[in-house]
Amino acid sequence: MMNLKQNTGLFGPSLRIMDITGIGLQRKNVGYKVFMSMTIAVTVYVFTALYELWLLRGKLEEALHNASITIVGVMVSLKCASLIYRQERWRQLISGLSRLEFNILCENDVTSKAIIGDYIKYLRMLGYVYAILVFGTNATFISQPLLKFASAEYRSRLSNGTATYQNIFSSWYPFDKTKPPGYWVSVVVEVFVNLYGGLIITVFDVNVVAVMVFMKGHIQILKHKCQSIFGNLDGIVTEREAEARIKECSIYHTSLLK
Repeated sequence: MMNLKQNTGLFGPSLRIMDITGIGLQRKNVGYKVFMSMTIAVTVYVFTALYELWLLRGKLEEALHNASITIVGVMVSLKCASLIYRQERWRQLISGLSRLEFNILCENDVTSKAIIGDYIKYLRMLGYVYAILVFGTNATFISQPLLKFASAEYRSRLSNGTATYQNIFSSWYPFDKTKPPGYWVSVVVEVFVNLYGGLIITVFDVNVVAVMVFMKGHIQILKHKCQSIFGNLDGIVTEREAEARIKECSIYHTSLLK
């Protein structure tokens, strides 16, 4: 995405993940084109799920069950669209915040460095837990049909035709998805959509939370800088030094507002 992707600061992992997935790459890059192709495929799948929901409008119980899953698919598509439409703004935002963070780290201020270290650790932990939660949920969705196959009664009902193969999600296909080989094709498609959707949700949500965590941390740093404008317990600074610190705080505050 940019040379800051090697940065080990708050946005370092986010930048690397966005480049690996193609989200943060330039539009002419092959990786970005692959990302766009996958996004289009998932969007088409969401429309087929909405069409399936329309076909089930007369079956209230099935429609309500499918609606809860379809809404998640719509949310993933909207987040994809937001990432694509605002890609340049995301790039500029993360680049600007990363540079601001780097400048603070270059200062010889123990308190500011401690605040940055604390919020980086906090976001890392939060990001890992959230990713585990999302992909754990995805694994649960994917494993549901496999768990049903573990039942001897279910396998017997499949053999005598009194039961149908269970799909991971419900969507419309131009072939019979209730029996092989169409069923296995649908499984491959739905596993891909599941994993891709989980990845997009994780990247989007973690980036949004990262910006909020960044702002909180740097407001604390600004507060610390303002408190030491006229000096600290070690002594009072000169008038010229105080003016320089006021100017520094003003510039820092303006940078945060941008």
